[in-house]
Amino acid sequence: MIYETVIVPGEGLGNHITLGDSMFNIIKQLSNANYKLKISYSDTDFLNVPVVVTVVKLGIRLTFRNQREQTLDLIELLDLAIDGPVLASSGVGGANSVKRHQLLKIIYKNVSLNEFENSELLSSPLMDPETNNSSSSSIAENSSSSSSTTLTSVDSKVFASSKITLKLIYNRIFGPTYPGKLISSSRFYVLSYPGVSFKFKILSEDLFQKVAPSTDSDPQEQSKVDESILSSLLNWDKPEEIVCDSIALYKGNSWNDFDLKGIMDSRGPDWFKQSEIAKLLINLDEGKTDICFGRSGARDSSVEATDVASLIIGHTTQQEVLNILGPPDDYFNKSDSRLLIHDHLPFLKEADSTNVIEQDISHYKFHNYFRYGIDILYDLNNTGSHIDQNSSKTVIKKIIVHNGGITESLSFMKWNRCNWEMTTTLDGRSVKIDSTMYLKDFPEQIRNLAPVLLNRNESEFIDNDLDIIQLPQPSNGHARTNNEYSNGPKVKTWGQSKLHGLDRCIFEAVDSSGCISSVTIY
Repeated sequence: MIYETVIVPGEGLGNHITLGDSMFNIIKQLSNANYKLKISYSDTDFLNVPVVVTVVKLGIRLTFRNQREQTLDLIELLDLAIDGPVLASSGVGGANSVKRHQLLKIIYKNVSLNEFENSELLSSPLMDPETNNSSSSSIAENSSSSSSTTLTSVDSKVFASSKITLKLIYNRIFGPTYPGKLISSSRFYVLSYPGVSFKFKILSEDLFQKVAPSTDSDPQEQSKVDESILSSLLNWDKPEEIVCDSIALYKGNSWNDFDLKGIMDSRGPDWFKQSEIAKLLINLDEGKTDICFGRSGARDSSVEATDVASLIIGHTTQQEVLNILGPPDDYFNKSDSRLLIHDHLPFLKEADSTNVIEQDISHYKFHNYFRYGIDILYDLNNTGSHIDQNSSKTVIKKIIVHNGGITESLSFMKWNRCNWEMTTTLDGRSVKIDSTMYLKDFPEQIRNLAPVLLNRNESEFIDNDLDIIQLPQPSNGHARTNNEYSNGPKVKTWGQSKLHGLDRCIFEAVDSSGCISSVTIY
């Protein structure tokens, strides 16, 4: 089977990978299609470094802004010029083990950039991926050279893919544009159009020596030099020696305008759909939570906050919540008795024990809003002598706010990320904290609270289709071995967190990174 996809500059890839969409939505759709995903992240500064998701089977790399919105900013199609069975790296750096990925037929405005055709069966087996030294590369990275045809075995047949050349892009499909940029150190040429850039590999040594600028060239004449380089590349007699290695999709006029470092800028604008929750404004002293929908949650004060709804602990009913948030993604009932531990005491007769325990049993209902990153716990005990789960008197007892975008949390991608800001009074002073802060940035009164260790990695696990890795730091000049990853202390404490209790609030902080994975308000 050969896969194909449509590229839309400035918008996205195919029907499901759209620039500006949330990591939660995209990972959910890819997981539903049974694609194996590889997640790469910063182990030391998670909240300020982009998260990279690689679709292993297709050689697609997705870079997500990791601030409040956690949205897709960059799409890369990798290894388009690699010879033989195509390999995909583990993500940023490409230093880890590699695996085969399928060829993609890339289409733009109903025109195929790389045609496929049947070829004769190979007389020798396909190359073992362990013996291939190529790794994936992005617009700004290096990769090894290759020749002009890619082969892959599909259903016992071999298909040949024509390479995407500079002449094809410039003369036939996308048309003329401003001169690109030659990256002399890696022999790449980057050509940009609004919303899309192509990185071409210069395979000919003679051609590279012809276009490589001299060290004594005048910087003020750079525009003329760029024009001369483009002209030389377009008029080279062998177009197959200038082949596309990767394609990048983004929002912007050119690759130079698209600043990858800008993804790490927390001051950029927030863009949320009208049906999405931008953030929660929590007043802990009043037990009140304001839900800001869409652009009402933007940090620009000029945006009118019209789509705001309030939830009040102990007052807002289940029906009112349903009117605001709609039906939950899941729900379950919960019964609890704090006296069950005493039912073995000898001085309690069986009848008396049963009567006391029945009177003490509390009944609750959980509504899970995975798409919003929120859980609501309703108290079913104020509805009279019997339990009526649909009564208008069923009120909120707790609100649990999740950050499902933290890779080292066991709730990763089960819940969406819900942004929040909280105000409360500590020692007579009003303080404000929010979801972009680490625990170490919290006020001292919270940091000094004695935590409770919560270790759930023995009973909970992450989806097997999510291969979550941290970018390895070489040890003594060598890459870490598989044994280090499988037996190291990092694996043994994976998912471990600590609970920090405050009046009317509990913070759950991931032990390894200090990120706040959930907040319980009651």
